[in-house]
Amino acid sequence: MMDDWSFTLGFICADLDIYTGVSRDDRYDGGFKLRKWISWKTLFVYPRNELLEKVEEELENIGIELKQFYYSESDIKKWFHFLKQAKLIPYFSQAPKIELMEWVFENPLPTRTNRKMGMHVPVDFEETVKWMSDFDVLKEEEYKILYKEMNKGELYEKE
Repeated sequence: MMDDWSFTLGFICADLDIYTGVSRDDRYDGGFKLRKWISWKTLFVYPRNELLEKVEEELENIGIELKQFYYSESDIKKWFHFLKQAKLIPYFSQAPKIELMEWVFENPLPTRTNRKMGMHVPVDFEETVKWMSDFDVLKEEEYKILYKEMNKGELYEKE
């Protein structure tokens, strides 16, 4: 019989979802908003109190609070650290998405506000274009890896 921890690890690998994307939004610096989060695909969708309690209890044991969405960089990095330490990346359905989000943490979207200095500085258009281009390349690689098994294992090609 499977113990609660093993069940929870399997559920994490199958149900945790990672999203990183950029959308056009004039309310944000540079006219773009970077969206990133970790969420559960099904855990909060159906009324399954017993499953919620089991997952919550096991996550508490490793210092991760059960939430429907994880938006903060510290929460997301805590999940990545756990997945790496537990050696779950090879079994994690969203593994290719981790690389993109880690790249975003290391290479922030160029903005026009220097918040530390409290000053507005112009956005370097070329720097923003380069960032978007690099992001698009990584996003495309993520899709290729995630959909590799389509067409009998060949990489899916857009028409």
